[in-house]
Amino acid sequence: MMRTMAALAVLALCAAGQDQLTVLEATIVYPEGRRGSALPYREAYREARARVRRATGALPPQEVTIELVEDPDALSAAAQARGGSPLPDWVAGVALPAHRLIIIRLDLRSPSPVRVEGLLAHELCHVVAHHVVSGPDATPIPRWLDEGLAQLAEGRVFSPETPNLARRAFFGQLLDLSDLESSFPQTEGASALAYAQAESFVGWLAKIGPPQVRMPRLLAALREGHTVKRAFRDTFMQSLSELETDWRIGLRKDHSWMPSAIGQLLLGVLVAIAVVLGASRIVVRRRALQAQWEEEQTEVEEEGLGGKEAHVETHPRPRPSGPPLRIRRARRDEEPPTV
Repeated sequence: MMRTMAALAVLALCAAGQDQLTVLEATIVYPEGRRGSALPYREAYREARARVRRATGALPPQEVTIELVEDPDALSAAAQARGGSPLPDWVAGVALPAHRLIIIRLDLRSPSPVRVEGLLAHELCHVVAHHVVSGPDATPIPRWLDEGLAQLAEGRVFSPETPNLARRAFFGQLLDLSDLESSFPQTEGASALAYAQAESFVGWLAKIGPPQVRMPRLLAALREGHTVKRAFRDTFMQSLSELETDWRIGLRKDHSWMPSAIGQLLLGVLVAIAVVLGASRIVVRRRALQAQWEEEQTEVEEEGLGGKEAHVETHPRPRPSGPPLRIRRARRDEEPPTV
């Protein structure tokens, strides 16, 4: 409750100084004094709208609002004020389809026209898809399908560091689509893999048949209340599990990642060999130095002992002069010697 009240307070302060632009059915709201930052979004809206139509077969509803905010804190506060959840710092934009609202940060690392157009198409696709699949009997769009369509409209993968799906498929490291039906992981790395899989699978589905026919039919089936499994079977004449299996098989057949992986492996082996050789040379040199030191110590000790013996020999004890002294027993008829 306190968090929601704080978010509303921040939103009220931001709304006090806002200006706006209009383009077709959309209104772009931006902080006061940031008109120059808002103009690229007005210029990109028409192309973003066309991309969304190619991906979903539908146009945006009336009264779409694009709200531009300063930074991650303002983005999270604006989303929470409308009932959304707190957002990680790496999120650049968010769509709230129930409010026909898109919120985007202005402090993007790369605010180039291509990035602005792609991000706007991504978030606008969420609004359009949920508007199409709406109604009391509608089946909620699976999260992976929702994000896959948005990626298809955006025309770029989620991250430049997107994991290599073919390699992951080869080693059985892909996520199951059933685990991505209602939510995506919250960490940036795991979320990147989920977005990459969604984009890859939906892009693969689009290649099976014209997306202008297949995707509108699929979304219409969900709007009519068909289950996800039935909607896919009616649209693609195959079950969702069969489609997912075929997609995984196609990824495993892609061996384009192997030369790079083998090169990295060989480089790692060479580095390991160099480290081992370098360590062995250090050990050998250390042992040689130790042996040399011990040999020198032995020589010093031997020289020390030799010096002591020479000193004794060069200074012998003086001997008395004259004939040698002899001791014998005195005879009985002899006088005792005088002292």
